[in-house]
This record gives sequence, C-alpha cells and structure tokens, in this order.
Amino acid sequence: MDQKNLSTHPKQRRRSTAHKKSRQMSLEKLHELLILSTDGSDRLEQLLHPFYRRHLSDEQLFTILQDEWVWLHNISDNLEELGEVFPLYGPVRAMMTPVENAAYDALPNTLTVHRGCDAGWLEGLCWSLNKKVANWFAFYPLTQAEEPTLMTARVEKKFVMAIKLGRGEEEIITFGADVQTVEPADPGLYKEYCEERAAKRNEKIAG
Repeated sequence: MDQKNLSTHPKQRRRSTAHKKSRQMSLEKLHELLILSTDGSDRLEQLLHPFYRRHLSDEQLFTILQDEWVWLHNISDNLEELGEVFPLYGPVRAMMTPVENAAYDALPNTLTVHRGCDAGWLEGLCWSLNKKVANWFAFYPLTQAEEPTLMTARVEKKFVMAIKLGRGEEEIITFGADVQTVEPADPGLYKEYCEERAAKRNEKIAG
C-alpha cells in the first residue's frame, strides 16, 4: 500500500503542539467522557472527532487507544482519519502495553501477515500473524463479508505501528503491507478454528 508522508514543516509542528497543550484536558477526564458518550461501536469515530483531537496530544490519543483498540469495530470506516494520525514509521509505543512493546521488539525485520475481509473491501490496517485468526475474521458476522477473502502480505517491521495481544489475535497494525496473495477464505479452516476457540473457552471455565 502507498505510504502517507505525514511530516510537516518544523515551525508549523511547534505551533500546533503548543496550541494543543494550552487546551488539553486531563487524559483521565477525556477517557471518561469518551466511555460515557459512546456504546463502543462508534467509539473510534468519537475519539477522532475534532472535539477530542482539539484537546488530545498524539501521545494521549495513542494511550487511550492502547486500552480501547480491542473494543473497536469500525476501524476500516476511519482509515483516512487514522492515516492522518499515525506516523509514517513505527513503533507507536504509547499504543502498546509493556508486554506488547516487548513483543514488538522481538519481531523479525520482515513479517508475514494475514487479513480476513470481504473481496469488495481489501483496504485495512489490521492484520494478524496468525493465518487461522485472519481467516476466522473473514467469516465473522461484524465483517459482513459477501465474499470472505484471505490476504497474505509481507511487511517491514519499521512500517508496523503496533502489535496488539489483548484478544489473542496477534494483531499487527500497519499501513505498509505488501500484498502477496488474495484468495477465498477457507470455510474448513474457519470451522477448525471455531472448535479450537470453543475448546479453550471450555478449558478456562473448567479450570
């Protein structure tokens, strides 16, 4: 995918930062307002709203996303806005927990990642190191895929913004994936992974 050059003139950058600092609320207060004003399904859109962007520094925004990312469902609807927020190169440390930062540091210089989606909407910044997980997402009801599709890509570590481990999905966040293959998602692999998830859930309940 094409990379967006988000750099600005240094003087413009300094003015913008100073302006934001003068208007910032506390991070805790903004996070509280976000949770109270949304039901989770539109939380990302709300977070990217000018009201929040006016009061949040980039680091504060990513700190909130560290906790909120696993609850967001409309990420692909906000790709343009997110492209303006994320830097050109990773990592975005504030978006990751200490465990995730350590996992990022352990990543190889080049990764193979997978993405489950609809054939009519291949764009996205959420990928997985786990092929089964990505294939499962192609059939996930919230994906609403008419043609469940599995993409495989290569990406350089420097273009990986973050790795998220909160839901066990080995999620890789990147705008820099170089797609290698696009193929129909595998219903058999989906069933296999559903059975594995159910078994783990039952073990957790029993144990």
